[in-house]
Amino acid sequence: MTNISPKVRSQFDSLSPALQNAILAKNVSINTLYDLIGVLDEIIREAEES
Repeated sequence: MTNISPKVRSQFDSLSPALQNAILAKNVSINTLYDLIGVLDEIIREAEES
Protein backbone atom coordinates (compact mmCIF):
# COMPACT_ATOMS: atom_id res chain seq x y z
CA MET A 1 0.00 0.00 0.00
CA THR A 2 0.98 3.61 -0.42
CA ASN A 3 3.13 5.16 2.24
CA ILE A 4 0.76 7.13 4.50
CA SER A 5 2.19 9.42 7.16
CA PRO A 6 1.79 7.93 10.66
CA LYS A 7 0.26 11.25 11.74
CA VAL A 8 -2.79 10.70 9.52
CA ARG A 9 -2.83 6.90 9.21
CA SER A 10 -5.69 6.34 11.68
CA GLN A 11 -7.81 9.06 10.06
CA PHE A 12 -7.09 7.66 6.60
CA ASP A 13 -7.94 4.13 7.72
CA SER A 14 -11.30 5.33 9.04
CA LEU A 15 -12.38 6.53 5.57
CA SER A 16 -14.39 4.41 3.17
CA PRO A 17 -12.36 2.43 0.63
CA ALA A 18 -13.84 4.52 -2.18
CA LEU A 19 -12.68 7.75 -0.52
CA GLN A 20 -9.26 6.26 0.22
CA ASN A 21 -8.89 5.31 -3.45
CA ALA A 22 -9.98 8.77 -4.59
CA ILE A 23 -7.41 10.41 -2.32
CA LEU A 24 -4.64 8.08 -3.48
CA ALA A 25 -5.53 8.63 -7.14
CA LYS A 26 -5.45 12.41 -6.65
CA ASN A 27 -2.11 12.09 -4.87
CA VAL A 28 -0.67 10.23 -7.87
CA SER A 29 -1.93 13.02 -10.15
CA ILE A 30 -0.38 15.68 -7.94
CA ASN A 31 2.94 13.86 -7.75
CA THR A 32 2.97 13.28 -11.49
CA LEU A 33 2.27 16.97 -12.12
CA TYR A 34 4.95 17.95 -9.61
CA ASP A 35 7.45 15.65 -11.37
CA LEU A 36 6.52 17.11 -14.75
CA ILE A 37 7.03 20.66 -13.50
CA GLY A 38 10.42 19.64 -12.11
CA VAL A 39 11.48 18.15 -15.45
CA LEU A 40 10.33 21.25 -17.33
CA ASP A 41 12.25 23.48 -14.90
CA GLU A 42 15.38 21.39 -15.54
CA ILE A 43 14.97 21.68 -19.30
CA ILE A 44 14.54 25.44 -19.08
CA ARG A 45 17.58 25.79 -16.80
CA GLU A 46 19.73 23.72 -19.15
CA ALA A 47 18.52 25.69 -22.17
CA GLU A 48 19.37 28.97 -20.45
CA GLU A 49 22.87 27.73 -19.58
CA SER A 50 23.70 26.77 -23.16
